[in-house]
Amino acid sequence: MGVAYRSIAGRSWYTHRELFGTAFAAMAENLGGQLSAATVDDIVDRQYQATIDNAVPRPDCLPTLRALRERGRHVHVVSNIDDEQLLPMLDRMQIAPLLDGWTSSDAAKSCKPDAQIFHYALAKAGVSAQQVLFVGDSVGHDIVGPAAVGMRTALLTTDAKSAQVDAYPDFVVETLGDVVTIVAGA
Repeated sequence: MGVAYRSIAGRSWYTHRELFGTAFAAMAENLGGQLSAATVDDIVDRQYQATIDNAVPRPDCLPTLRALRERGRHVHVVSNIDDEQLLPMLDRMQIAPLLDGWTSSDAAKSCKPDAQIFHYALAKAGVSAQQVLFVGDSVGHDIVGPAAVGMRTALLTTDAKSAQVDAYPDFVVETLGDVVTIVAGA
């Protein structure tokens, strides 16, 4: 993965297909082999399908989304996952019907934490940054990026991914259900 991340370093957009394909090819080379482009595509296809088939939403995800929708809140997902993986996952996990929309890095031609993906999502949702509470589990992607464009942020600490940056969310939540309490008080 180090080779793959270095190949996209400094770029505001890349696909996960490219990232993981590069990683699989580099792994084969490090083991003394070589993969054809067709084999790399096949491996990434298999990885995507395994993720689609086995991804599980957090236990409080669906109840939280329902509660937010019942309170009239616009609910939108912003993800760095490619469309070919994101849309089937949202459908299979029964999340799609509970969303007002979603933005992928594919559609925005930008990956979190780059500002363009957030501006794209804001325009798609028809809201201003000041109207948004962005919730995520990655300091680098889900706190730094949204805060830079003026969104309030909440860091989900369960399985949180740290970063080598000083970033301070507006809220820290232990469960997605805590988000309902925050927006109810807003």
